[in-house]
Amino acid sequence: MKAFSIYILLLFCLFQVKIISAQTAVNEVRETYFLAIAAYEKLDHDKALFYLSKFPDNKSYCSFKARIFYENKKYSEAISEYKRLINYDSSVAHFALAQIYAEMGFEKESMLYLEKHFQSKDPKSYPEIISTDAFYSINRSEAWREFWQTKRYTANQELYAEATYLISQNRSTEAINLLYSARTSANKEKIHHLLAKAFLSIKSYSNALKNIDLAIERNKRNTELLELRLEINMISGNDADALSDIRELVRLNELNPNYLLLKAKLENNNRNFKLADSDLSFYLRYFPDNTEALYYSATVKMNLEEYWDALKLYNVLLESDQSQSLYFEGRGDVYYALKDYKFATSDYTMALDINPRQADIYYKLGWCRFYLNDKDAACHSWKHALRLKHRDAVKVVSSHCR
Repeated sequence: MKAFSIYILLLFCLFQVKIISAQTAVNEVRETYFLAIAAYEKLDHDKALFYLSKFPDNKSYCSFKARIFYENKKYSEAISEYKRLINYDSSVAHFALAQIYAEMGFEKESMLYLEKHFQSKDPKSYPEIISTDAFYSINRSEAWREFWQTKRYTANQELYAEATYLISQNRSTEAINLLYSARTSANKEKIHHLLAKAFLSIKSYSNALKNIDLAIERNKRNTELLELRLEINMISGNDADALSDIRELVRLNELNPNYLLLKAKLENNNRNFKLADSDLSFYLRYFPDNTEALYYSATVKMNLEEYWDALKLYNVLLESDQSQSLYFEGRGDVYYALKDYKFATSDYTMALDINPRQADIYYKLGWCRFYLNDKDAACHSWKHALRLKHRDAVKVVSSHCR
């Protein structure tokens, strides 16, 4: 019995080691990808490619490498990477290859890959294709004209394209009527997706949400659908549902740093301050100069009552940019929390110099002056807040000012 127990314990330990090893590998893939993005944003493409070479069989790595080679007109390398990408996303890869060969002047190869692109279930629309710069060199050729003489789109695909165009032209009501008239053979996921976009554009949020939910029911791993529902929930002020959406997006694609940053914001909005702080710390490890992340990190530190850390972050922000009212207000809030009312007064005043129509700052400035025993100045600030319709200013003016 004892030997059996030891055997079970060993199996359990081995299982835990495998889990830890797998998670370590996932973390390494994400961290290396973030390093590549950071290098790319600093225009150090050679360093970005160095990092991206570490995981050559990863779809995202392959796609990113191909894009860098293409942007640098290293067509041979770009072709090689896009041909590898065919195994992961043939529609995107075939269209990219058609563009590259067109830019190189190889019309026959370009048309071949454009033909392959149309074998996918969701090819690019005609307006998208003819407006692509890469095809300018061949779009007057006989081969190009012959290519388009063949019917390339089904009736349903033409309907989707027309609805998309109507939405882009702020004619969403027409798009909605068109989509409701769609044939029973139409792709229901696509129909509900477009209906959600149309309803969102006319601010009919409940209908937008209903339709995007129906689309997601048919494809729960589609990040484009989840991003749209996230947008609808954020606009509608549904922070809890928005947080659920962004957590799912991060789970589906850990290699998108924008998801991580947005997740941190929504964790903060839902009062999950430690989770927000963890996400921002990880993000800033790779993108330390991102002012949006620095600002949200300072906000989260305030919410965690880690005032000195928040102060350091606001100092960094103000060293690089003193034109932002919210940076001075944020630092003023730190000083206010630390009961350093003199410095808080200075920062609130600077914030108001940049934007004088901020009732909440006048209200806080009034309290700073009150605690500094300058009642007249305090009342002056509170009355400004009252004129700007600050709802708490009525009570404080009636209590402290005559």
